[in-house]
Amino acid sequence: MAGLDTRGVMDGFAQGFGLVDGYLNRQAAQQRSDQQMAMQERGLQMREQEFSAQQEQHQQQRDQQMIGQFYTGWASGIEAPISEELAGAFERNKMADPRHLFNPRTEQAVEYANKLSSGEGSLFSPETVERMNDFYAPRVSRGQGGKKRLAGMYPGQREGTLVFELEVEDEQGGKRLVPMTKNRGIAGEDDEVAQYDIEQAIGPVMGAKSLYQALGQSREKMLGYLRASGYLAKDAEKWEQVDGPDGSILQRNTATGEMKSVIGRPRVAGNGGAGGGLTSQQKNYHFLRDEMDYPEDKAFQASFGGTGAVNGRVSDGAKMGLQLLNAQIKEVDARLNGKGALAMEEDELAALRQERADLTAQRSSLAESLGLAGVPQKKAGSEPAPQPQQPTAQQSQRDAPTDPRRQAADDILASVLGGGAAPSPAEARQDQQPRQAVPDPASGLLSWEQQMQAAMQEQQRRQLAYEEARRYQPVTRTGLQLPAQMQGPQPWQGVGLDPNLVPR
Repeated sequence: MAGLDTRGVMDGFAQGFGLVDGYLNRQAAQQRSDQQMAMQERGLQMREQEFSAQQEQHQQQRDQQMIGQFYTGWASGIEAPISEELAGAFERNKMADPRHLFNPRTEQAVEYANKLSSGEGSLFSPETVERMNDFYAPRVSRGQGGKKRLAGMYPGQREGTLVFELEVEDEQGGKRLVPMTKNRGIAGEDDEVAQYDIEQAIGPVMGAKSLYQALGQSREKMLGYLRASGYLAKDAEKWEQVDGPDGSILQRNTATGEMKSVIGRPRVAGNGGAGGGLTSQQKNYHFLRDEMDYPEDKAFQASFGGTGAVNGRVSDGAKMGLQLLNAQIKEVDARLNGKGALAMEEDELAALRQERADLTAQRSSLAESLGLAGVPQKKAGSEPAPQPQQPTAQQSQRDAPTDPRRQAADDILASVLGGGAAPSPAEARQDQQPRQAVPDPASGLLSWEQQMQAAMQEQQRRQLAYEEARRYQPVTRTGLQLPAQMQGPQPWQGVGLDPNLVPR
């Protein structure tokens, strides 16, 4: 019996097995190809991420370079323009953007931080949190999770660190408190709470303060350019009150940045330690001005006893007013007579002279109201002083009798300004040059106004002489030296002013 032919069956089985084996091999090859492709994609992603990080780092370095050149240029007196590329750099670095740095609330935050560094206030007070909000607003608001603002600040677990609590508002208006995390995410998604060193938190604020100081007088020109170019909005003119040096009070124009001085608060005297504390008068002044919205002058008068002399004693308020006016006049004099005056335009010099004249008039008015300056009026019925026949200024001063009331007033003024008893007119007139003004016919002495007028005329004469000399001299080290008639005394020295009348 012939055997059963199974070749067809075996061939079919082998063929089917080969198909399955080929399918499995192709599937394995596909898997290997997919794995290789995935690895290549991951490698490409890693290279792209690395390249992106390098690009971001390069862009950050480029941004810092452009921003630094912009502010350095203006601080050096060079008008650095706002280019489209620089505007993009500011958009990526909002903390350095002039629209943020020169916002009034940002500047107030910097002033407040300066007080904290000197020991005033509390680091963990609500006011500190609010000021930090104003300064760090661009940094706080970035990241995911909705609209954010600082709600609290507390000591961190690591010594010398701070942690911040954020108030997050969602799209529906709901609010919740979450800790600030490293990537600004919500605590459930990014649970690593950020801890900042105190120096790290305060450093940018102090950097802003240094920038303000470096810009100096160029600040107003820079802000004017930014407004003219449309980069900064042209705000309506508004004056706000800010704290000045040594406890003085200043007014600042929020539109132009211009500063004006007003009679300010007294210097805080030390009470057993560095910095000391506020006196009861100062506390009352702050309360009336800040809490009760008293006008500046009313709060000052109510707290420091007004601006009058009571029973021959000059009040603290009057003394402070005279001292502040004297300091402001000296500051203007320093600018008029310093090396920087050589580079000033005529309109700038004229503005400084006018400012000095205004300050001098204020000081004269205050001193006269206190009975500390000028010749007292003679009582009715008293015999008029004999008038000399066409005397010279020098003869009038030498021959005039000393009025005891005038001498007493001079002594009070000298004691107010820390100079002790004033010398007699006879002593003060020794070795002085002849006066260049008409004497007061009633007393033979120049009045305060006449002395100030003589000083201003002499200063203007010197300035005109200097400008005339400079016009015809080459601009060299030798050519820029002051001519002989410009050398020597300060504005009111050397022109025959009575030191008993002019506070130093």
